[in-house]
Amino acid sequence: MKSVENCVICGSNDLTGYDTYCTPFIAERIWNAAPFPVKLLHCNNCDFIFYSPRPEDNELEKLYKNYRGPEYQKQREKFEKGYTKELNESIGNNRLEVEERKSNMSAFLEGRFDTGKVKSVLDYGGDKGQFILDEFNTAERYVYEISDNPLCPGIKRIVDISESEDKKFDFILCCHVLEHASNPHFIINRIKKFSYKNTKFYFEVPVLFPSMFKGDLINMFFKILSFPIILHIYSKITDYPEKTAFFPMHEHINFFSLRSLKQLLELHDLSVEVVSARKTHFGVCDRILSCYAKMK
Repeated sequence: MKSVENCVICGSNDLTGYDTYCTPFIAERIWNAAPFPVKLLHCNNCDFIFYSPRPEDNELEKLYKNYRGPEYQKQREKFEKGYTKELNESIGNNRLEVEERKSNMSAFLEGRFDTGKVKSVLDYGGDKGQFILDEFNTAERYVYEISDNPLCPGIKRIVDISESEDKKFDFILCCHVLEHASNPHFIINRIKKFSYKNTKFYFEVPVLFPSMFKGDLINMFFKILSFPIILHIYSKITDYPEKTAFFPMHEHINFFSLRSLKQLLELHDLSVEVVSARKTHFGVCDRILSCYAKMK
């Protein structure tokens, strides 16, 4: 674990901190420990929200090794009774969820560039490749994914980042990855290794409490959530022990705002053409941030 005193995105030290805990599942799976105190930090400069301390890369590997496999599911249900085998197996495999995500992405990207000219696609962190748009079915389609799940037909695997020396892609998507990353800058740097001057990018992250609020509204939200009666109700809904119920650290360790997502990409010389919050109907969130970017 590594404690941080500056914003993970913009580097500002103008932070507001709130006391909370690591969830029992995460504490046991990564550190084989009981829940322990952590800080939830809000950057008053870019509205990025994140936890400190941060898991190191080798610690995150423990979390995502055999991700959503049988052992992962049993360990998580031990602490979160609603996380059943059926729920676990449906994530990323539910036909309606896959179609919804692809439809949302397709609608967002429509008219922004000529998809017919895309000859190669990389989904960074893309599971089995099931979220690559049908518009790209005639393109070479690759996935970079640490979970080693069996791939969909026609999808190839990037085994090692060193392959970026030879493989460059016309279109790269990175969906629901950055919220899990201890160092989002490291992820963007890795993605850029597979790009060239004409590469187009699509990024997607969930909008979850408290990232739906801005500025002082975030602080108000946290104060309300910390009321004892609210903590008690939240603990009953989530199965978390009451002392860990104040927005505890789980798999999502980052909460992006429009400003912080844009700033992250622009710090890596990407030109953000459009970024917006969009409605969706899958998973645990009903809004996502969608971002289309190009090389500067």
